[in-house]
Amino acid sequence: TELLMNCFGGKSHDSEPIKELHCEGCETKGDGFVEHNIKTLPDVLILHITRASDCVGGRSSLEVKVSLSFRINLVVRHLNKKSQFESNPISYELQSVSLHHGASATGGHFTALRHYSKVWWHIDDSSVSVVRDIEECLSRFGRNVTTLVYHRKLATAGP
Repeated sequence: TELLMNCFGGKSHDSEPIKELHCEGCETKGDGFVEHNIKTLPDVLILHITRASDCVGGRSSLEVKVSLSFRINLVVRHLNKKSQFESNPISYELQSVSLHHGASATGGHFTALRHYSKVWWHIDDSSVSVVRDIEECLSRFGRNVTTLVYHRKLATAGP
């Protein structure tokens, strides 16, 4: 599992401090840490999965099965007016999955799975069909997943 912090390439507070870090605020240098903050999250979260690796003679497809969640729950922490941290849970639901079929990274065929009107659909070049068991379908095509598209679930008011 990849931590979001690692995706930014910065240092976390648990790592070694950066030597001679320049502070733009006070124009001095000293040891310190880099912190990355995300102020807002998008309505649509797209996760691309690299499914190929470079090898002698070209690129080859990776045969690693992807386990995925139909819902992702993220927590956004922010400071309120009293300088106290508040947490805001944000949920995303899986809406679309892109699948690559074929042993080569430079060739093959793409299909898609799409959740629409409470039904999962399998979309191919010339056909659209209802997916009766999405979990079985994803279990069968788990090695073919290339892109996951999640939509932000709107918060619902209490009872």
